[in-house]
Amino acid sequence: MRTTKFWILFFALVLALSATAFFACGGGDDDDDDDDAGGDDDDVSEGEPGTLHGFVRDFQTKTPVQDADVEILNDETGDPFDPPITATSPSNGEVSFDLPDGVDKVGVKVTKSGSTDTVQFHFDSGLQNEEFLLVSNATKDLVALSLGKELDETKSVFAGAFIGAIRLTKIRPVARW
Repeated sequence: MRTTKFWILFFALVLALSATAFFACGGGDDDDDDDDAGGDDDDVSEGEPGTLHGFVRDFQTKTPVQDADVEILNDETGDPFDPPITATSPSNGEVSFDLPDGVDKVGVKVTKSGSTDTVQFHFDSGLQNEEFLLVSNATKDLVALSLGKELDETKSVFAGAFIGAIRLTKIRPVARW
């Protein structure tokens, strides 16, 4: 009975978080069928190739984040470029980057004291008005508590998912075949 109750609560939480994400992104598909670039493409525009422009925002509230450190990552490996491509967000959260020649897609890592390092991937070179998200520690802790899991504090989170950050404290089979 306890296991059944857990799964009912778990799926209710997943459904609630999915609905929140669906409506927060404007509900439904964006205007160009390219869902890999992150965010809703209605506000994204094409800029100069070899550049990336956007705004650092809180994952949950979508408010601008000041003094966040933003680093561009290799989209295939997740490693920083050498030399590093970085910026610190001002009060409106706006940051711009010049990307290396020949780089078509990049990842973005956002860090700030009091928040969890947050990573997003698949930003196309030339995009403007993108959203670079930062997950607060309060949001991360709420999700962990809701799932009844302990998060590994040494890991980053992926905006929109906590994949890779969850460390199971007990592993039990759900069903036996």
